[in-house]
Amino acid sequence: LLTQPERVTLGYILGVRKIFNPPIQYALIILSLYGLFQFFFADFLDQIGLETSFNNYDGSPEEQERNKKIAPVIQWLRSRSQFLTFSIIPFMGLLSTLFYRKNKLNLAEHLVISIYAISFTLLPVILAGVLLAPFHSSLALDIYMNLTFISTFVGLSWIYNRSLKGVILKPTIIFIISLLLLIAILRIGLLIFFGH
Repeated sequence: LLTQPERVTLGYILGVRKIFNPPIQYALIILSLYGLFQFFFADFLDQIGLETSFNNYDGSPEEQERNKKIAPVIQWLRSRSQFLTFSIIPFMGLLSTLFYRKNKLNLAEHLVISIYAISFTLLPVILAGVLLAPFHSSLALDIYMNLTFISTFVGLSWIYNRSLKGVILKPTIIFIISLLLLIAILRIGLLIFFGH
C-alpha cells in the first residue's frame, strides 16, 4: 500500500488472494494496533479533550448545561475513535462510486478501496502518536494533530489516485463530504438523545 497501492486494491478486486490480506482482515489488524495505541497512550489522547470547547464551561447557564451534557458524549466518541474512523467507509465507498463512474467498479469494489485507504491512513497516525506521546506537551499534541490531518489526506489521495487514476482533488472532496455526512448523522443523534 505504501509503494504500489493499486497492486493491493485492484489486485484484490481482480481476485488475487494468496499474497494480500483481505480488506476486512487488514482493517481488523489496524484496528487492533490502534486500540493498543489508545490503551497505552490514553493520557496523551485525553489531552485532546482538554482543549475542546466542550470542556470550557464559560458562557450562559444554558450553554454551560449543554456543554456538561455533551462533554461525556464527546469523551465516549473519542475513546472509540477508531470505530468512528471506520464508520466513514460506507460514505466514502458510495461517493467514490459516484465520483469515479468511468472506472466501472461497483459499490463493493469501491468499499474495498475505501477500507484499504482508511486502514492505511491510520498507520502514520499510530506511528506519530507513539513517537510524540512520551513528550506529553501541548506542542507534541499540536504536532500530532497536524500530522494526523495531513497524513490522512496524503494517504487517501495516494491510494485513490493510484487505484482509480483520477483527479487529485477527488479523494479529498470524497473524504470531506463523507466526514460532513458522518458529523451530520452524529449531530442528529445528539439532537435525538440530548435535545440540544
